[in-house]
Amino acid sequence: MIVNVVSYADVTNTTGFDNTASIVAGLTQSWAKDLTPFNIRVAGVVPACEIEEIRWSEVQDELIRNTEYIVSNDYFSGRVMAA
Repeated sequence: MIVNVVSYADVTNTTGFDNTASIVAGLTQSWAKDLTPFNIRVAGVVPACEIEEIRWSEVQDELIRNTEYIVSNDYFSGRVMAA
C-alpha cells in the first residue's frame, strides 16, 4: 500500500497548493494503474478545507483519519481523498 499525503507546514502560505494537489492526484492514478497487477494499492490524501477557517492541527488529524480509512479498506486504490 502506498498513500501519497499532501500537507503544508505554514497555514498562511499555501502558494501552489492546488498545483501540488493536482500532481499528486495524477501520480496516484498513474501508479495505481501500473502497480495493480502486482497487488499494490495506491491512494492519496489532500487537505480540502478552507485554510483560513481551520487550525493546522485539525487538518493534520483529518489527514491521519483519512489515511487510516484508506489503509483499512482493500477496495480503495487509484483515488485521492480530500481531508
